[in-house]
Amino acid sequence: MDSHDEIKKGGVACNSQRPGAITVRFLVVALTLAVLFARAAANFAQSPNAPVAVRNATYPITSPQTAHAFAPPIPGESQEKQGLVWLDNHRVMFVGFLPGDSGSKGIYIWNSVAQEVSRYSSHDKFCYADGYINAFGPSQVRDEAERSAVSPVRYGRLAEAKDGICDTRSGTGCPGPLNMSCKPAQYRGKAPFGADSAYVIELRTGDGVVVDPVSRRLVFDRAPKDIHAQREFFGRSLLLLGKKHPNGRSLQITALEELRGSAYSEFGKRYAFLTVRPRDGVPGHTTNWPQGRPQPVYLMTRDGDVESIQVPSRPDWNTIHLAMPAVPGLVFIGSGAYSNEWGGVFLYDKRDLLALDRGQAGPLAVSPDGCKVAYAMAKDYGKKPGPDYRYVKSINLCKEMK
Repeated sequence: MDSHDEIKKGGVACNSQRPGAITVRFLVVALTLAVLFARAAANFAQSPNAPVAVRNATYPITSPQTAHAFAPPIPGESQEKQGLVWLDNHRVMFVGFLPGDSGSKGIYIWNSVAQEVSRYSSHDKFCYADGYINAFGPSQVRDEAERSAVSPVRYGRLAEAKDGICDTRSGTGCPGPLNMSCKPAQYRGKAPFGADSAYVIELRTGDGVVVDPVSRRLVFDRAPKDIHAQREFFGRSLLLLGKKHPNGRSLQITALEELRGSAYSEFGKRYAFLTVRPRDGVPGHTTNWPQGRPQPVYLMTRDGDVESIQVPSRPDWNTIHLAMPAVPGLVFIGSGAYSNEWGGVFLYDKRDLLALDRGQAGPLAVSPDGCKVAYAMAKDYGKKPGPDYRYVKSINLCKEMK
């Protein structure tokens, strides 16, 4: 009986007459499965989305020699308005205070080379970009009956800034909405691309504004009810509107994704944007970034060219909230929870993921030369009684320890 006859009569019945063939075939199948499982395991281990912890970096970390704690602002603003910036490659400006001293809150400058901290002013909020500052607060009640208050303001080039008073009732002397150059916003009112369009974020002076063509439809609950129709409707591109693009240039970012975590990098000469959800997410739904999926960081030139960097997912954080380019790669804040030490500050160089420092971090800034990152960090958040203060730190990314 040849092999063709065996096949015709059925493999099991014929093979039952040849026990040696069963053993050989079993071994071949077992070896084949073993090889396949080994390959799958290797591919999984090499996958950028494999749930393995990042390794710790060895860059030197420095802190001011004073006890000033960082005073976090209201979240949601772009990076230059978050209370921590580099003035140059050595000096960090931040809003801080001395715990237990109610009159110490103000704007401070830390010289990270000379290890000196000096008080710049008593304001409790500021916006700083490219040598220009707009500082304001704290408000002081002027008339209880009229519910009015005044607030000190300071604006102009850092060395030549002028002082004034903001009347919160009339708005006289108040800075109002600021663009990413920390100057009064130029784009106000209705966006020019239909009734549902809206201004999202005004960029630096001369670079225009990002427009969402359909965001008002989402806000007023006039979106299509079917999820597939919603994704198609809100899958429209955001637009860059400005002098170079008076009719709007389509960006490689969709309205469904929804921008947040905006920053401008002096080092990279790019805008860095994060989004609320993946482009196949549920419109209007906000939560942590989906586990196991890379999170995009969009880098945009001032002319509107967009590059997407897909940061692999890791269990060391839940969501990336702010990212900026630096010499060795992309530096970002990943927020977490008690189970993963509350996240921290991380580095991605398109090959490896490194933990620069762990804890509850925010905000973050990169020096103009791209060599240093400054941030505020609470190391033992939720692990001890009393308030969890954040303290300013700096990491030299151009000098790794050996």
